[in-house]
Amino acid sequence: MVNKRGYIQTLEAVVAILILLSVILFSISLRGVDEPRVPEDIALLQKNILGQVQNNQEYRDCVFYVDTCSGFSSLFDLIPETIDKNYTVDDSVFIKTDVNLYVDSVIIVNETNSAKTFTLYLWRK
Repeated sequence: MVNKRGYIQTLEAVVAILILLSVILFSISLRGVDEPRVPEDIALLQKNILGQVQNNQEYRDCVFYVDTCSGFSSLFDLIPETIDKNYTVDDSVFIKTDVNLYVDSVIIVNETNSAKTFTLYLWRK
């Protein structure tokens, strides 16, 4: 037991490393707590509606000819009364600051290779 002091210093170093690692892991885990998550029902609605806009030719045409098309009303019948909605095409922006706004979008390309962005906004009433 000549180097008893060396064993104690090694033990102190190991304990210091464990404390440092636990502080780092704790601070990393706190970052994930504040991230807002999209509720499952809203995410399912977004996926369903945007999927129909992508795959249904009538809705795809409505994205390119918004002024002359009234086809989105049947698409929005899928949304329950407790959720309100809006949409924009291209660079239009919709801002509503008094609620949690859930936004998702798709890019639609037509036969002439012109592209437009369809953005769907959903929020709870």
